[in-house]
Amino acid sequence: MMTTIRRTEAGETLLEIVIALVIIGIVFSAFFAAYSTAAVSSTTHRNVTNEDRILRDYAEGTKAAAKRDCATNDASSPGATYSPTFAALPQGYSVITTASPTGTTCPPLDNPQEVTFTVRGPSGSTGSLAIEVRTP
Repeated sequence: MMTTIRRTEAGETLLEIVIALVIIGIVFSAFFAAYSTAAVSSTTHRNVTNEDRILRDYAEGTKAAAKRDCATNDASSPGATYSPTFAALPQGYSVITTASPTGTTCPPLDNPQEVTFTVRGPSGSTGSLAIEVRTP
């Protein structure tokens, strides 16, 4: 006597297993892509935030130094200078400061000094901030 297997008692076919594996692979690939994109976006956002913080620190430090040093010196005398101090930069960041007319010399009372800070982040992105320094 031969026993027949009913369809309800049979296992899955190879095709059904392969289709299930493909669907599971597509779902995991989508999750991995979303996670990778979020990680890159988070790093980029962190770098831009650090660049902005550094620029603001440099601007505040420069204005505070000009207020402190130029107010006590005779600002109209040639050669009066201010000395800004800044916090240490995080690793991978650099700042370039350009001032017009002359570096850290106290500006004349009637002519503010334009100072531009440019910061370069570890990923190569840059940010700039221009301020006017006035003698109090």
